[in-house]
Amino acid sequence: MLKSASITAKKIPPKKTRVIDRRHSAFDEAVAGLNAEQRKAVETIEGPVMVVAGPGTGKTQVTALRVAQILLKTQAKPANILCLTFSTSGATAMRDRLRSLIGPGAYGVTVSTIHGFCNDIIASHPILFEDWALREQISDVERYRGLNKIIDQLLPDLQLVNKKYPHDRTKAILEGISLLKREGKTDRAFLHSICDAFDLLKAEESKPGTKAHEKNLLAAVKFRDFVRIFLKYEELLRETGRYDYEDMILVVLKALEEEDWLLAGLQERYQYILVDEFQDTNGAQYRLLELLTTPRSPEDNPNFFVVGDDDQAIYRFQGANLQNILSFHKRFPSAPVIVLTTSYRCTQAILDAAGSLIEKNTERLVGRIKDLDKTMTSASGEAGNIPVLFHAASDEAESWLIADLIEDRLREGVAPQEIAVLMQTNGELRPLWDALRARD
Repeated sequence: MLKSASITAKKIPPKKTRVIDRRHSAFDEAVAGLNAEQRKAVETIEGPVMVVAGPGTGKTQVTALRVAQILLKTQAKPANILCLTFSTSGATAMRDRLRSLIGPGAYGVTVSTIHGFCNDIIASHPILFEDWALREQISDVERYRGLNKIIDQLLPDLQLVNKKYPHDRTKAILEGISLLKREGKTDRAFLHSICDAFDLLKAEESKPGTKAHEKNLLAAVKFRDFVRIFLKYEELLRETGRYDYEDMILVVLKALEEEDWLLAGLQERYQYILVDEFQDTNGAQYRLLELLTTPRSPEDNPNFFVVGDDDQAIYRFQGANLQNILSFHKRFPSAPVIVLTTSYRCTQAILDAAGSLIEKNTERLVGRIKDLDKTMTSASGEAGNIPVLFHAASDEAESWLIADLIEDRLREGVAPQEIAVLMQTNGELRPLWDALRARD
């Protein structure tokens, strides 16, 4: 007969949370310096979150500290975090900031531009993107030459261009093609359906026989011409083994939509997705983010963090769209909207002047999102010098007026290296240079 064994259950210690590198206590010091809104953005790490960050409000610091907070408070590894920025310089700045906060673990976090991220996906799956690997990016010269040949082939049946100077609109047509691709609206069936709808709309908008009716029909014909040119241009790219810069995102989008295993693998890896400068994303980029954060089951809630400011959307020419921010809010209506309004960069006078100007814009989040207030305040508490607007008598006199102002400042003891003149174009610099040289 076996003796009964006395089994003593060992007490299982609680799971230890991952501790980030604090050798320089940079993380603790940085968190201690946060204001209430910044701290909320850093500490709200689960679920979708939108941060509206005005200029100089420390959004890069908030994003970096949030990554550190995720590593400190959860079981996530650096490889489970995807941090996307708009520019390469932004990605470099974010990486440096992370390294100062969490040490070597920063190199495990995927910090990249959206294009760079797509390029990494392509490079990591050479078999899936085998056809793409055989292509080369088309140069600007090739684009212009190729499109001019297409226009010549379609003449004289094109209403979109001037038959006497058919290549005058090449640049505008190429910009239209790029815009289509940035918005991800390149499907052949979709374009033809838009043409049909456009024809019907234009025909019904005005009475037949009127000038307005003829104008509408001409607009519809021109749109059809543009679609014909676009489809011919796509054929040219395929035949010559070339691709546009914007195509990199589109080919990855197509793969994610068709290959569920690829999308599932990325979703499994990246448990936390953070996007900086969200206001500058275009339609195709937003669609990519939407796919990556699509729940695999109804109970899933994506950890999707976006930070941006509609008033700083400076890339409209690249398809940047206020609608993307609104789409995020519509998709996640219960997600917290955290507004950073304390600026550490400007005096109050500068903020007030900028605010009085930008409030005239009609496309703003204020009024679109309930109770959203973006009134900026200066952290320094200094009123600062009020900006002054001067009107020169003429363009020629403007350079001499600026020279007068500079001379006054120098006479007051202001050092030359503390004076800056900003011009809109390089061509405007020469007249000012001549004026400054003449005044010694």
